Amino acid sequence: MIGQSKKKTWVCFTNDRCSQCAHFSARIGHAHSANEKAALEYAQKIHLSNVKAYRTLQCRLATLSEQSTVPGATESCLMIAIDGLDQAKTRYPRNLRSSKTLDKCWRPQVHLIGYICYGATYLNE
Repeated sequence: MIGQSKKKTWVCFTNDRCSQCAHFSARIGHAHSANEKAALEYAQKIHLSNVKAYRTLQCRLATLSEQSTVPGATESCLMIAIDGLDQAKTRYPRNLRSSKTLDKCWRPQVHLIGYICYGATYLNE
């Protein structure tokens, strides 16, 4: 989604298709009757409307957070997005198929979490 603020153009939350959207599309393609297809299309429309409303809210909160962290801001809002990476992607070593000797090795597991604080532009050293 692209939004417009007074000073700049910002791009916010351009996510891929969710699993529920893919599920609706597959079920609509295999619908046996017109009534079943219409019901599924209506449910998909409601789902897409909810997703759009959620993304619009997220973009608005991110913008408010950025505006409230400017010195002298009158509004007070801070948005922090937290996301954890899939643990299978952080296991080491990654390529176990290249060597049969590594197949039975214990692979340490790392849990990686990322935080984005909208409007904060500094790093702690």
